[in-house]
Amino acid sequence: MEKQILISTVSIFILLQIVSVSVAGSCEAGKLDLKLRLKPGQKYGMQLITELKRTETMEDRQENESFMFAKGMGFEVKDVDTNSVASVEVTCRTLQMKVIRAGGYRMEYDSTEQSIADDYSKIPAIQAAGVGESFVIKVTPKGKVIELRGIEQMHSRMIEKINAWDEKYLKMEFFERHKESFKERRRNNIKSSYSKKEIKNMLSNIITAFPERPVGIGKSWVDKIKIWKNYEIDGTYTLKESAKGTVAIDLRAERTAEESPFSWVNNEGRKVGFKIVGSCEGRSEVDQQTGWLVRSKIKMRFTGEVIDEEADNRMTKPILNEEVITVEPIE
Repeated sequence: MEKQILISTVSIFILLQIVSVSVAGSCEAGKLDLKLRLKPGQKYGMQLITELKRTETMEDRQENESFMFAKGMGFEVKDVDTNSVASVEVTCRTLQMKVIRAGGYRMEYDSTEQSIADDYSKIPAIQAAGVGESFVIKVTPKGKVIELRGIEQMHSRMIEKINAWDEKYLKMEFFERHKESFKERRRNNIKSSYSKKEIKNMLSNIITAFPERPVGIGKSWVDKIKIWKNYEIDGTYTLKESAKGTVAIDLRAERTAEESPFSWVNNEGRKVGFKIVGSCEGRSEVDQQTGWLVRSKIKMRFTGEVIDEEADNRMTKPILNEEVITVEPIE
């Protein structure tokens, strides 16, 4: 009888341990360890669309500008090391642009339909030279790009393209007299437009940065979001739902009037400041198995002032920026 009681006691103890482990496992199972789980040979096609509307007020006159850039990007996983850091080749496949500036300037370009020979004067040479070019990134499981390779070589190939185009189509006397300075400006523009920082900013719209620890549905974490060229603010990311193998993540970020102005040096070498307020919000859908972005849309709206910090009176002008960034899959 004592033996039976002992066995029964042991059985109850084991059962309690199993229940305890099961409960702990279910709590942990309620959280998702979001990460990139890439494998060599995987290929993805993504289109990054940026739509920007800008209004600047000068005295009593408003100037409206709009820009649309659509880049078709190819991603191929080349290798994954023992720490799950993936080497991914990134290729710019296609480019569509539509630009409307103050004063009536308009420009439209589609790399799938236009060539340099069609109308050189209407080709955005710096951007067009990037079509067909590739480089390699190394990205961690948490979506951080830690290395870019082949950028300088890409710059050299783009410069060669533009030099050849310019030599063929710019026959006017002015170009011949200022050829070297013109080439130098082209080189600087390419290195600036396709710098490692600019490329990382572009990739941040496609490669999702995940939190370091597992998170549950309805829980949030904070990470940086680019809102204005290279300027970043803290964004709050919230895991909203997980269904049919896809995870939905919401984003919300704000910049208030209490925050200080920021500035950078523009393409003309002048220091320009911005005192702005506004917010951005969006949603991303991520494949739960691989961690790769399925689609996303982010909307931003910021208002404030542009400050010419090098002008004698620090001239300011009101500005409104409305931007929509969409990422979607393509073949």
